[in-house]
Amino acid sequence: MSSPEVQRRLRQQGADVESLYEISSRIEGQLAQLAQETNARFDAVDTQFDGVNSRLEAQQQRSDARFDALESTLARILERLDRD
Repeated sequence: MSSPEVQRRLRQQGADVESLYEISSRIEGQLAQLAQETNARFDAVDTQFDGVNSRLEAQQQRSDARFDALESTLARILERLDRD
């Protein structure tokens, strides 16, 4: 192989390596952006779940209070029935 041919191939390989590095850098940038967007979406979903969980806990407390009131009312009714 002649010296000019070797030099041409070396330059071409260098250009190919540079192109691959550029492609790799763009992919890394896109992956970083995708990771940020994914994290932001997960944060938004977490916030929504926290809100739903809070509402469910409040509903559970109201249900428990109503159940306790009904239980108390039933106990009083049963006491009255037992007295009669």
